[in-house]
Amino acid sequence: NDADGDGVCGDVDICPGFDDNIDTDGDTIPDGCDTCPTDPLKSVDTGQCGCNVADTDTDTDGIADCNDNCPAVANPDQTDSNNNGIGDACDSADTDGDGVSDQDEWGADPQTDPLVPDDGSALLASDYHAAEFMDDFVSTGGEFFTSRASLSFDGTTVTGIYTEEATSNPAGPEPSGTFFYNLESDYSFTIFGDTVLGNASMDPDNNVLLINDPDLLVDPDDSLTVMIAAKKGTAMDRADLAGEYIITQFMDGQVSQATPDMFSQRMFAAFDDVAETWGYATLPDIEPSVGYQSSTDLQYVAGAIEYDVAADGAFLIGPTQANIGFVSPDGEMMVLLDTYVDHDVPANDDDISLSVGVRYAGAAGTMDESSLDGEFAFHETVYETFIPDPLSGGTRNTYAWVTFDGLGDGYFKTIASSTGDTSEDLFTYTVTPDGFFFINSELKGILSSNGEYLVVGDTDWLDADAGLSFGVGIKKPESQVGAPGSITVPPNDFTGDYTISWTPSATSEVSYELQEATDNLFSDAVTIYQSNFAVDGEILSYAVTGKPAGTFYYRVRALKAPLTPSGYVSDLGGCLVYGLVPPAWVSLPTDDADGTFTISWAPVATPSIQYVIEEATQPDFSDAAAIYILTETSKVLTRPAGTFYYRVMSRLSGIGTSSYTNAPNAIDVLGLVPPAWVSLPTDDADGTFTISWAPVATPSIQYVIEEATLPDFSDAAA
Repeated sequence: NDADGDGVCGDVDICPGFDDNIDTDGDTIPDGCDTCPTDPLKSVDTGQCGCNVADTDTDTDGIADCNDNCPAVANPDQTDSNNNGIGDACDSADTDGDGVSDQDEWGADPQTDPLVPDDGSALLASDYHAAEFMDDFVSTGGEFFTSRASLSFDGTTVTGIYTEEATSNPAGPEPSGTFFYNLESDYSFTIFGDTVLGNASMDPDNNVLLINDPDLLVDPDDSLTVMIAAKKGTAMDRADLAGEYIITQFMDGQVSQATPDMFSQRMFAAFDDVAETWGYATLPDIEPSVGYQSSTDLQYVAGAIEYDVAADGAFLIGPTQANIGFVSPDGEMMVLLDTYVDHDVPANDDDISLSVGVRYAGAAGTMDESSLDGEFAFHETVYETFIPDPLSGGTRNTYAWVTFDGLGDGYFKTIASSTGDTSEDLFTYTVTPDGFFFINSELKGILSSNGEYLVVGDTDWLDADAGLSFGVGIKKPESQVGAPGSITVPPNDFTGDYTISWTPSATSEVSYELQEATDNLFSDAVTIYQSNFAVDGEILSYAVTGKPAGTFYYRVRALKAPLTPSGYVSDLGGCLVYGLVPPAWVSLPTDDADGTFTISWAPVATPSIQYVIEEATQPDFSDAAAIYILTETSKVLTRPAGTFYYRVMSRLSGIGTSSYTNAPNAIDVLGLVPPAWVSLPTDDADGTFTISWAPVATPSIQYVIEEATLPDFSDAAA
């Protein structure tokens, strides 16, 4: 029986129709049946790479190196956003030009899109009023301009738009342009391609931005600028500005002159939203620890200047409603900007100014050192008596962090300066009940009534500083979100449906990320839920459903961009899910002679578990019926001749049942039972008679007749 003539009998022929003796690659598969006859590693199919090419998968992502667009980094999705043949996981290109390579965006947690500049922040997704004071020619003694502009941040990319609306520059407004920014976790940001630094206020709506170009050394453009911006409102009116403010003003009084005529001053202003008018008075310097207690102390005379506040927060004055500034949406800061200069007849109007006011605590104020607490981002511009050296005289800008301990001690650290200064210093401070604050016993500025903004104005040429300064500070947030207080996980559960809950973070308006793992080291942790505060509000629980038997561990953290996420708060005990699982196996004999047999099954570990046995005579269990509910893991059954099918499920009283586990085979009950009756006559005359008995239903049954002469059948014989 060797049809192919290879000397191998057909019943053991490995490759019928071909010569079993030809095996080029020695893999025991004859060439005639070998998919790759010269590749000992492939005989059934060509694999991912084809014959004679190993299906090596260096990164174990399920894709062989020969087909993997990033063979050294596991990337089962094989995403290649720019279609250059290199997977994003390995691509150093920056396809969307946002300063982050494709591979870094692919590896980010969560991933970002390499095709979309996406390190913008929804926190800045708005339009802002902006006021700018600039020295455009620092090295020649200073040439100051003021400009009013709009800033737009789209929030999802790093792109912003700058639109100049009015300027004192005789050349007129600059054309609109774009800029690129990056918001950090402490609400500071940089403008790409420049040395411009900025900060957003920590309030939930990021009402105020400070922007500063402090670096002449790295960016030698001979210009310095400071900009204050406030988010545009939507339904603002005069009432948002009603009340009292302390305004600090920085002014060049002779724009037309070669040498600036700089001065600064503080003013008290009151806004009457009913009379629709406001007035102001200039303030003298005050003595340490003594504040202005009332408008009477200020010798204030109510003014009659008409004013209005537009819906977007623009500050309008006079019958023509000229736009001269704006109000922050929280009403805690106002900005006034004079951009008009009569360049033809300077005698008519030859001054420009930038003024920043903060809401005044006033005579009823209860502020003290504890009101000035935390870290502030501080942006300052200083004008000193001109010296033709931009690093030692004229205008200089500083960006610093100033920390107040709430008790009277503080710390000043220069982050960037147009002079290259990196100084830092300790100081003491006091705060008057109405919000004026003193540094080392010298009056420095005013604190807003909510403690979020401070304005510094050195209005005295005669003090040791030998110059005038104007600076604004906004309170910085913590750089990291506060962690949830605790997490609550049930220690056990029977159904696989349970709730995880946690206590809130100390940080307001946060989202939460919940992770699950199968070990308390969280080595295989996966995120199963992430809330979105902007959509859902504060969510402090999550319903887990459908968990199988096992132990599951949970941890939660708080999120709030652009802050660094909090650390995880974990429950190391886990939740033991007993689970309504069916028995792992059911055992049943294949046949039985007398109709009495035992069915058994694997135990289920769930406490208080019961088992339900169902019996059927059809293999599809279409006629199945429950025959027992019991807690044991076996049962002795007695059945007549026939074929029977069995299955077992788990049950928890009052909770539910599991799926079934079927016995792997049916049982055939052969039915070797005696006849139900035997009949014969009581006597017979001629010795010929008939004995009969009840039939037994078992197929192919035979009957054995025994005869005896004694009633106890002691001499019986078949």
